[in-house]
Amino acid sequence: MSTKSTPELRISSEGIDTENFNLLEERKKAKKKAGLLGLRNKVVKQISVNAFGLAADEDVHEDMVDELSVSMMNPTTGVKTGKHKTGLLETAEDCFSGEEAYKWISKQLETEKEDEIIQKGQTIFMNRGIFHSIVKKHISFHNKDDVFYRFKLLEPATDNEDPLNMLAKKHLENFNGNPTELSYVLVDAISSIYEANTSNGTVNFKALESSDEYRRFCFASAALQKVSLDEMNEDERLIFFLNIYNTAYLHAIVRYGFPASNIARKALLLRCYNIGGKNFSIENFQSVLRGHPVNDVAYVKVNPIVHVLMFNGSDTSPLVHPYKTDSFLEDRKAVAKEFLGNHIKYKTETDEVWLPKHFKDNKEDFGSDERDILTFVSAHYPDKSNYLKTYRDTIHIKFGENTYNKVRYTQ
Repeated sequence: MSTKSTPELRISSEGIDTENFNLLEERKKAKKKAGLLGLRNKVVKQISVNAFGLAADEDVHEDMVDELSVSMMNPTTGVKTGKHKTGLLETAEDCFSGEEAYKWISKQLETEKEDEIIQKGQTIFMNRGIFHSIVKKHISFHNKDDVFYRFKLLEPATDNEDPLNMLAKKHLENFNGNPTELSYVLVDAISSIYEANTSNGTVNFKALESSDEYRRFCFASAALQKVSLDEMNEDERLIFFLNIYNTAYLHAIVRYGFPASNIARKALLLRCYNIGGKNFSIENFQSVLRGHPVNDVAYVKVNPIVHVLMFNGSDTSPLVHPYKTDSFLEDRKAVAKEFLGNHIKYKTETDEVWLPKHFKDNKEDFGSDERDILTFVSAHYPDKSNYLKTYRDTIHIKFGENTYNKVRYTQ
């Protein structure tokens, strides 16, 4: 059984008359040309390559593409995927034929014009990388029962694959919305999906990953590819990166599974999003939120408040919350108080305060002295403010160890 992914084709559209290029007609012309079979095959292959340079259909906007794609992947409303024979001794899982996709597209777009269906299948789906051919002979869209395709989102996870928010599709339109609002929409969506698939504290990741809601989220996250980071002020950048960091962390866990070792946890932090054409790993997002420059640019000033707002995958991790610009100060105050109340332990008989491990790992963000952590806690947790101020210099600071047995993700 073959499970290997077909390498992504790198295409140049230079010299293509995209306005007048009709994929089906070009194929028909090539078949009529006399000459050696090898030469004809070379022409046909070039036509397929040219097809990937076709411009996006202006009548089909990204939100419509997303809904069509989610519907197409749905087991009930979409194209049936399964195991198919792709060669004499080879089979492939989770794929569908060009003929099956052709019929589905024809029905959805309410047209029986063959050239239009072929053209739409190419420009709407294949040129965005939503599905791709798994056979070498035909790389573009064909109405054939022996040419097979697979949704990129259904490919098995690999170490060297594209950024997480490029697995569903390439976003072709410019993004003209508010990046901070988009970040809120995305983190709210992934949080809601986790909550909907959680029972008795356990997330059903298999059901989550196969749900329409998750796939819709994956397509929506592709818009980050066209976001500009230059037009946001400092507060907006903080909220944007915080929301996207938490989004990417939860997204990575769905894609690669919950990390069961320190090696796996470190590997998970290398998973990335494409933001405005630049790749940012989860580790990069952490650095940005801690005020460290990434790509020679410091996007956010250091603020220790992020350490009670950033999910970290441990039992004492802050929960994921969506944040908006107009309510961020109030929301973070409430979240900080709740987190500090739940995860800091006081042993007054021995003058000990037990803090989460990640406070120790990031203690320089709180100040030049370890006791500056206590100043931070007293400022954000009024219930213990007097005690911490009074005994700040004599309290014994202890740090717990990270455990990963009862991780909570959202409220």
